[in-house]
Amino acid sequence: MLGGFVIMTMLMMTVMNPPATANETDGVTAPGNVAVEMQWPGKLDADVDLWVQAPGDVPVGYSNKSGKVFDLLRDDLGMTPDRFPP
Repeated sequence: MLGGFVIMTMLMMTVMNPPATANETDGVTAPGNVAVEMQWPGKLDADVDLWVQAPGDVPVGYSNKSGKVFDLLRDDLGMTPDRFPP
């Protein structure tokens, strides 16, 4: 009985999580970590906005905080106190 249970469990595991076929992974590159940072003198009271855009994606900046590739983590407003959460 225990052997039958083990065999059934092994068969179920192969059906529940089938291996990826070659067609599903062709041309797909795993995402990496990309950080874009901009710095300016700390004494400068300015709100400098950095916009980034990945190929085939929407621009990401202060008014559009996320896209498929980039997400805005923090919008520094210069000397004006930042509000958290954004």
